[in-house]
Amino acid sequence: MKGLYILSLAALILLESCYNPEIWEPSGTVTLLAYWQETEEVYPPGGEITLKIENTGKSYISSATVLILLTTNLREYYLSQQISCSIPPGKSYIYTLPVTFSGAEEKASLEEIEIIQYYFE
Repeated sequence: MKGLYILSLAALILLESCYNPEIWEPSGTVTLLAYWQETEEVYPPGGEITLKIENTGKSYISSATVLILLTTNLREYYLSQQISCSIPPGKSYIYTLPVTFSGAEEKASLEEIEIIQYYFE
């Protein structure tokens, strides 16, 4: 009888964790920290975007997919990046994303960068 009680209790705990995605589904935020652009004549022209990925959930984040819109003085760039990481709950990860432009005359700033969407696994 005691074994049946323990088995029933284990089944209830398993069912609760399946119905409550807050326990197992990764969640977090992505924030733009900085943007740096090369000012010297280099090839290829471009810069770097620095992102902060913060784990606000109760499970590890093993990867993050981020979609970014970067608008320069000449055109728009949609950047999609999958980032492999291991972020425990309550911690954060800093990631630097390199950006390459089509021409050296293109300029951008932090205010012209927008995080459109992000997803965690």
